Amino acid sequence: MILDGKITDKVIYFHPVFASSATNELPSNTWSIVCDEYEDVFEFFAKRVVPDMKDWALVEDASDL
Repeated sequence: MILDGKITDKVIYFHPVFASSATNELPSNTWSIVCDEYEDVFEFFAKRVVPDMKDWALVEDASDL
């Protein structure tokens, strides 16, 4: 994330959606693309990427591990 012209370790997870957000009480006609913010890339992977990968993995795919 860039804040006041400086690069920070924070990661912003976003997805363009035209709807109100569960975390941001916005009207339904407002663009809300920021889904979450993470302290660094490791927190992002641990809390967003790994759980998604776990959900996507099939039992037969995991048998090689």
